[in-house]
Amino acid sequence: MPITHKIENNICVVSIEGDFNLYSATETINHTKTMAEDEQIQGMILNLKKVRHLDSEGIGIIASLAKQFLGRQKKFTLCEFGWEIANLLTISGLDKVIPFYFSEEEALVEIQKN
Repeated sequence: MPITHKIENNICVVSIEGDFNLYSATETINHTKTMAEDEQIQGMILNLKKVRHLDSEGIGIIASLAKQFLGRQKKFTLCEFGWEIANLLTISGLDKVIPFYFSEEEALVEIQKN
């Protein structure tokens, strides 16, 4: 599963492609761990535009990343995903703690406020 990232104004934008599940969990955690610990990074946007499938392990990873960032007083948000993923995130209750945005650009603008 390809994972890429870029840094824009001290916000890390991570893009995931493929299935976000048990088999990709380790790769995702390894790729994002150092970013959560980096003092220069003020927040993370997880772009799910190219995610085909999200399972309970993927939801758990998202919850864990949110906990890492929010626990360090950093911002965390999700963007660009379809209605199936939106339904899963809503059912899991993550919509109550993590802001969702339609586009990466919108997420960048909103996460940089305050």
